[in-house]
Amino acid sequence: FLRFNITAGPRIVLDYHGFPLPRRIRKKAAEAWSDGRFDRKSNKNVLRVIRNYFIRKGYCRGKAVAGAPYKDQTALHYPFTLDKGLKFGRITIKFEGNQAVPGKLLKKYLHSNRLRETIFVDPGKVSQELAQYYKSMGFLSTSVDQPRIDYFPQSRRVGVTFSIDEGPRSVFGDIRFEGNRHIDSNALNRECGLKTGRFYSPLAVKEAVYNISTAYRQSGFT
Repeated sequence: FLRFNITAGPRIVLDYHGFPLPRRIRKKAAEAWSDGRFDRKSNKNVLRVIRNYFIRKGYCRGKAVAGAPYKDQTALHYPFTLDKGLKFGRITIKFEGNQAVPGKLLKKYLHSNRLRETIFVDPGKVSQELAQYYKSMGFLSTSVDQPRIDYFPQSRRVGVTFSIDEGPRSVFGDIRFEGNRHIDSNALNRECGLKTGRFYSPLAVKEAVYNISTAYRQSGFT
């Protein structure tokens, strides 16, 4: 038979000092802490939740620091010291060097992928995401520098500027097929949907592969 001997550990309490977090944020932070396998990861998860909350509320320079845990008779405490800092009312995002893709479209991409908050938490990740967005449209050599963030305390405004080197936009060259003994190249060319001279797209390539595979399956090949 199988026997489990279970010993309950100490009750975990997350203590916040310096700023009263709303109940829903404290609950979200507790859930994030539980997702971590080790203290370091758990603390990092909590700090991310608090930082994102600060940014959503306009405290773009808000800070949260995890302290050393301590134990008393009732629980194991993990303290966090919070400093919300100055509240900024407006965040302006600009792009430099974007000739082919309008800034309005880039802003929409940031908004739809919830990357505005990430600008202040992990700016390098946002730059990488923008570069990948360009690559999805055929700009295979696009590079995006980390954003420059300027704070204007007197007007309570934040300016974010991305510098972009778009590079050339790639197009499809000649479409050729090799090893196709049972379906001729003209038929595959019609099925794949790719056209010479059209702008390159990784999604279009995936769709072409799927369409060709489908054509072979319908012809009795697995």
